[in-house]
Amino acid sequence: MGFAVRLRELRRYLKLTQNEFSEKICITQATLCGYEKKKRVPDGEILSNIANVYNVNINWLLTGEGAMFLSDVPPLSVGNVDGKDAVSTGVAGGDKDSVIEQQAKEIEQLKKEIALYNKANASLESENLALAKVISLLEEMKSFVRGKKG
Repeated sequence: MGFAVRLRELRRYLKLTQNEFSEKICITQATLCGYEKKKRVPDGEILSNIANVYNVNINWLLTGEGAMFLSDVPPLSVGNVDGKDAVSTGVAGGDKDSVIEQQAKEIEQLKKEIALYNKANASLESENLALAKVISLLEEMKSFVRGKKG
């Protein structure tokens, strides 16, 4: 089972249409359809968006190894709530500091998983470049999250 099948499995597990799934990760429905039909390959930014928005284990998404989701903690999203910027955890009354700490741990785990993936697939230079971009984006997210915490 390859990436395309796992991506479709994730979307169906979440009971989302292609349009609903794609809107949340800032791509078109046609692009998502291309990923699911093995006609296109997502770049590091899209992989990062999927991991962040849907709390998905990138290692599982790329290789099928490990659990589908990183944890039971909902994904961290930054949005505009009632006209005010806010950090939303998806948990009503949740402890934002503990969620941020959990997200930081998950980012570190993602970096480890990406490093393992890079090692196993060193000969696939284009994928390695995409994953390096994911690491960079994760570092930016980590800095942003820490900035919101303080």
